[in-house]
Amino acid sequence: MPEPYLRRVAFFGPERGTLPTALKHFSESFQIISADENAKFDLAVLRLRDVPDLAKANKLLVSGGFLYWEMKPVNWAAALRHRANGKHDSTPKRWRRVPNLFDEHVGALERLGFQDIQLHWQRPNFDGCLEIIPMNEATALDYAFSRPRSDLASRVKFLAGKVMMQTGLLAHLTPCFSLLARKR
Repeated sequence: MPEPYLRRVAFFGPERGTLPTALKHFSESFQIISADENAKFDLAVLRLRDVPDLAKANKLLVSGGFLYWEMKPVNWAAALRHRANGKHDSTPKRWRRVPNLFDEHVGALERLGFQDIQLHWQRPNFDGCLEIIPMNEATALDYAFSRPRSDLASRVKFLAGKVMMQTGLLAHLTPCFSLLARKR
């Protein structure tokens, strides 16, 4: 998040889990959204939700508020078929390292008036996250794959990750991504 202090937080997602527990603990106020709400929030958090939930979250956010979206795991087989069919050419320059996979999500955010959209990789997964790596910053990805590895298994993973990053396959084969965006 751009600021560590969480004020009024709206949550769209399953009531159980580490994310709602943490948000309850660290937020000034926390509300799980299950029906139409009229309250206004500084942060809307979507956990494993689809694009249609964005409009509802947008309606509840104050101007300048933030949306944090933990996306459903990527269907990498479908994504690879999509890429193999040559449908990655229209990818905006800023998403070159993450070709086409998130165009629908980013486009939906842009149509609703969100800006400063950032894509992050939660490694190894959402609940056991050890690192949050910005995916649209080449230097962050280079750093993530440049750290020294001592054992053979670590070196193999490092090399495989480097190849996936350079070929654009990383986003297609890594399951846990989040988007962060600011409402105009």
